[in-house]
Amino acid sequence: MTEMVDKNFASLNNLYELYYEKLVKYCGSLLNYDRDAALECVQNTFLAAVTSKAILETHANPVEWLYKTAYNFVKRTQKSVAINLKRMALLDENIPYNISLDIDGDTEISDEKAAEYIEQIFAQLTEVECTLYNLYYTVGLSTREISSKMGISEVACRVRLFRLRKHIIELVQSLDLD
Repeated sequence: MTEMVDKNFASLNNLYELYYEKLVKYCGSLLNYDRDAALECVQNTFLAAVTSKAILETHANPVEWLYKTAYNFVKRTQKSVAINLKRMALLDENIPYNISLDIDGDTEISDEKAAEYIEQIFAQLTEVECTLYNLYYTVGLSTREISSKMGISEVACRVRLFRLRKHIIELVQSLDLD
């Protein structure tokens, strides 16, 4: 049993050593060479590899799995950036804009309605969640910087961000968009 665990750890470790920098470059090229965002995507990719090692072990091409997973994290990051830019534009009256909120390409929402939805969502977040959201998405601090400011471990910070994203998604899904 321990031999199998050592083998699995060794194979993940080998993938990490061989492909970490390559994945950083790949993600960076897709994210306009934003190294911090690329590093975040690659970290999330390897975190997913650890949590999904059974899938990774049985996958015909583990390297392909890593690149596809990294690509998915890049797309999430790009979508998040677009949403945050729109949110900042909505909240800052000094920024001129005349675009509609069309995040998924399915539903167009007026700017006034989008601002109302954003207010509803943020009203339901705790003070700690709002602080975490603002530090990560508005200020743009890394998880390391946030964990230092909040006095928690970096892993705890990533977990809180994951839970915050999940909570916000649940809140968005519970909105009556009609």
